[in-house]
Amino acid sequence: MNDPRFPRRVIAGVIASLALTSCSLLDPEEVPVPAKNIDKSAQTDPAPVQKRTRDLPEDAEFLWYSGTLGSGAPGPSTYWVDARLSTTDQVMNNFRALCPDGSVSVPDVVDELAQELGEEDYVECPAAAGEIAVDGWRARVWLAQASPVMVVTLVGQG
Repeated sequence: MNDPRFPRRVIAGVIASLALTSCSLLDPEEVPVPAKNIDKSAQTDPAPVQKRTRDLPEDAEFLWYSGTLGSGAPGPSTYWVDARLSTTDQVMNNFRALCPDGSVSVPDVVDELAQELGEEDYVECPAAAGEIAVDGWRARVWLAQASPVMVVTLVGQG
């Protein structure tokens, strides 16, 4: 008990407990989301997006941006992809059938891609996201209401 390091350990434990407690008291809506850092200009090659998804139409036209999340500090990176796909009416109708009761929502994409989406209304479709998601990548999908366009966001580790 005469260990001079003992009080430091107690203090460190108290500080860690307070930090964990304060984090758990935060409203999830108030937790800051890491910034999306764009690594490249607009891309149109479908291969990188298709590699991180499944069942996206082979003949779709892609426009996408990608990068990393956060401050750029050293360590493992979390990558993101924001993509717009133009496809056929038939493909879109198949995806729309997955979310017949969706509500209008604005796609959560970088400004550079948002400017390419125009004024059209989109419906977020979690079921479509489940259809295209692959292990290691979290997907979100928005479907245009009036045109054969879908927006896909992906977040993962590589």
